Amino acid sequence: MMAIAYLPLAVVRQNFQLFRQDATTQRLCHNCPGLRELLTYFQRNYLNGQFSPVIWNVYQRNMDNRTNNHVESFNKRWNAVVGRRHPNLWYFLKKLKTEERRGALSVAAVRRGDRPPVRKRKYRLLQERIDRLTNFYRNGQRTLNQYWDAMVYTVAQFN
Repeated sequence: MMAIAYLPLAVVRQNFQLFRQDATTQRLCHNCPGLRELLTYFQRNYLNGQFSPVIWNVYQRNMDNRTNNHVESFNKRWNAVVGRRHPNLWYFLKKLKTEERRGALSVAAVRRGDRPPVRKRKYRLLQERIDRLTNFYRNGQRTLNQYWDAMVYTVAQFN
């Protein structure tokens, strides 16, 4: 289901319905009722609801910045820095000031023209594979079904 974000926007809804009606999906939903609830939730909220595909679809986006990894990275780092669920105010402010200094150093590095941090090899390889698959599809070397199958495999391998 995660690979649906990589489909062209015009076919997202149609392919989600095909995915839902697929025999394998139906069998899985029969064996795991929670999956049916998840699909219904996704359809209600992410296809027809508040978060339409225009918001989360990444097919047309600049592939170098296709996700919100920078936000996820910050949240992970912030949770590690704070290290507590409910810190007291003074501890929180101390950590916030430390993070502000770190952010100021990052901005200064960009202004100086320093090179950005090197992305992990895993994510560089993922990006290359996504770019290659997308180009194959756009150039007519893959059908939509072949492209989607390849994206499903790719997303599953890197999660």
